[in-house]
Formats: sequence, structure tokens, C-alpha cells
Amino acid sequence: MPTMTLSREHLRDYLLHAEERAVYRVYPRHMAAELRAGYRSLLKLLVEATLEGEALLHWQLRCPICGATGDYASSLQEAHHETTCATCAATIVPHVDDEIFVTFSVHPALRRLGPHADDPDFQQSMAERFRPTTGHELLTIQTFRDWAQNQPLPTQESLEVRHVALWFSDLSGSTALYARRGDPRAFQLVRQHFDYLFEAV
Repeated sequence: MPTMTLSREHLRDYLLHAEERAVYRVYPRHMAAELRAGYRSLLKLLVEATLEGEALLHWQLRCPICGATGDYASSLQEAHHETTCATCAATIVPHVDDEIFVTFSVHPALRRLGPHADDPDFQQSMAERFRPTTGHELLTIQTFRDWAQNQPLPTQESLEVRHVALWFSDLSGSTALYARRGDPRAFQLVRQHFDYLFEAV
């Protein structure tokens, strides 16, 4: 199915007018399917909407022992290396690419939702039909990484990651580029090169 180019205005319109249960707990892959938009492009727009105060980001945890889901942290500053499942009381060390996932919701300042928006059956249906967005996927969005630099983990805390990709890049002829284009223009081109790489990785 072809995808459309989504703008912040399209996203804002969806947050304002979609059925309440769909924006109470947004599953990005569900929203991408609804809007026929590219998943990563939509995820980037959701991060931007969060930074602009139009959406809220929720860190959630799926227990690897019992499968129950629940809130993990309201921000990276509240994340812990080890946590206890509220359902089965197991002590677990969650992985950001497996057990930690994210959802979004419309910010109350943009739209107030009624109590019926919290629809557990609908949320369960979304969880079964669409793969969750892992914390790792969120960390691959450059806009989020730029913002998260100011949201450090608590002292002596860390997040477990199972899968890591390393990319080595070398700009052939970069010295000549600086000599030919001048420092400001060459720096802009080099920065653009890395922006493309970061987006791809």
C-alpha cells in the first residue's frame, strides 16, 4: 500500500479528531496504518509533537516472565536498571529493545478525553494486531536523541540493550572539500552527510 507524506498539521488533525480511544494510547504502527504514512516518519513526528507539548510519551514494560504490561517510567530520568513486575512480583532487568516499549497520547492541553477513552479491550486488540514500538526504535530517531541529551539516566543507572549496530564512515576528500567550499559551507555539507547516516542507522 503506498504511503503518503505526513505533516505536523496532519498529525495534529488526527490527534484532535480521531476517536478518543485511538489517541488515549497511541500505538505508532496502528497510527501509521490508519494514516497510510511511513512508520519512521510518523514516529519522528510523534517525537516532535511531544517536544511541542501536543503529545505525551509513555515508557511501558512488558514482563518477560508473565507477559503483563504496565508503566515503566515517565521519562528516562526515572528509568531503573532493575525493576519489579507489578503483576507477578518477579525482579527483572528489562532490555530497551525487547521488554521496554513506548506509546503516545494526545496532550490534555491539546484535547481533553473522556473517561471512556481508556478502553482496555481496544488496547489489547492494538497490542495483538500491531508490533509495539520498542524503546530502542525510539532511540534511533535523531530528534529524540538530540532531546534526550538533556534527560540523563539517574546516577549509577543503565539500560540493557541486546542489539547494537556499529557504522564506520569516512569522508573521502574532506580536506579538499573544506579548501574548495570554505569552512562554513563544507561543515554544513558534512553535517548533512551525518544527518542522513544517523537517519538510516
